[in-house]
Amino acid sequence: MPWKKDYTFSDETSPVGVTWPQGKAAVTLVIDYSVPAGPEGIDEAAIAYAASIWGNAVQGDWLIDALDACGLKATFAVPLVMARAFPGSVRRAFEHGHEIAAGSYAKEDVTRLSPAEEKERMERTFSELADLTGARPEGWYALPRTHDDWPGGSLSPATLDLLAGSGCGYFGNSMADDIPHYCVLDEEGPRTLLALPYYYAHDAQFFVFFPGIGRGSGLLRTRALWENWSAELEGAAAYGRQATLVMQPYLMQSGPARKVLADLAALLKEGLYWTATASGCAAYWRDAYPAERTLHLEKAVWPE
Repeated sequence: MPWKKDYTFSDETSPVGVTWPQGKAAVTLVIDYSVPAGPEGIDEAAIAYAASIWGNAVQGDWLIDALDACGLKATFAVPLVMARAFPGSVRRAFEHGHEIAAGSYAKEDVTRLSPAEEKERMERTFSELADLTGARPEGWYALPRTHDDWPGGSLSPATLDLLAGSGCGYFGNSMADDIPHYCVLDEEGPRTLLALPYYYAHDAQFFVFFPGIGRGSGLLRTRALWENWSAELEGAAAYGRQATLVMQPYLMQSGPARKVLADLAALLKEGLYWTATASGCAAYWRDAYPAERTLHLEKAVWPE
């Protein structure tokens, strides 16, 4: 971003002429495997309440079948409490070739935790998901809740440093760019963590219902969701960027929402896009655009 020159540690200039293994742009489908909850996070009561409204759709088995039918592989961002509630469905997603990433402990507000508490929950999440699937998750997501006043999810000042220290391969929902980038944790070295793009405008939970989940009967607005997704895909192809599209199983079960999923699958088969899981995209980026070659740090200089 040239307009930031001379007052940040990095020149933040995006790589010119980004290339992908296939197509003109990269697309990652992220399944926010969660239910609505408040700052305290998802608990048994939140899961039971969601199931009373949306039934078995909260388990996501139908969405696994739909993705399989469309020939799409997705990244399931799974909070540990959801994995404990529906272990069979999470294991099934993994066995069907979808990536299982850590979707936080319970989508709780981690700013309420001490660094030690946050670290313990983080390691418990990685460990138990690894026990469930047989593979330790490579990535971590802190996706926002429906009624959050901020769109970036719940992060504490310690979150990214703790993730890097845990051996996490990528952070899944950064709002800083439309391609992967390296978060600089300290300037000596430098110590970095790869971050993948996310924007709330491409997150189904903010656009499928009006006036919003839990704020009325809800008018289905799949047209608005499709307009957002298709415009993002068009822009990504035009500029060679990465698009991350986020959906929740319980919200995508209706007929109109399933049509959006089918239309998306048809568009992705046209050859313009490389559709990859988050871990696949992260692995490619680290190989093609390693930090030691593409990240340029400079001392911050405030203009007079």
